Amino acid sequence: MSKTLIIPIIIGALITLIGLCMGYSTHTENSEFLTHLGLWIVETAGFFLLLLNGTFIKTRYFKMVKGIVALMLLGALFSIMKWPFHRIVIVIDFVAIIVVYIISFFKKPIYKKLDCLKLGWVIVWYSGAILDYLHIINDDYRILTTVLMILAVLDFVKIKLQNKTLFD
Repeated sequence: MSKTLIIPIIIGALITLIGLCMGYSTHTENSEFLTHLGLWIVETAGFFLLLLNGTFIKTRYFKMVKGIVALMLLGALFSIMKWPFHRIVIVIDFVAIIVVYIISFFKKPIYKKLDCLKLGWVIVWYSGAILDYLHIINDDYRILTTVLMILAVLDFVKIKLQNKTLFD
């Protein structure tokens, strides 16, 4: 599973580097698109890499998060249908995901650096999504979530390389 998700992370990093090089040399609009696309690929593949190789999906908290996501989809339906209280439902769901993940974090017997990076990513991503959804901040905070994800993926890869289990 790791090999399948590390390849898109590497490809995303290469796309990001190409976009950055193009941006510094030619200043074209495509460079910004490539940079954002590459970072999105890295963050999305990193999210699935850490989720599928972690222990969170084996806990009852993951079942809670799945229920919260179902309610979030209901809130999105409310939003599409222009029904009242759609913003409240979605914001409460985002906050609930943060709270559930924080509770699951503090229930762990041992805190590793990777766990702290994942917690930081969840808090920054979901709180930033709330503020973006409410039009309080713009999308620029996303670079912080991407940096946290890259640090978490690098720590994950380092641990797997030390254990010689990266491509198992």
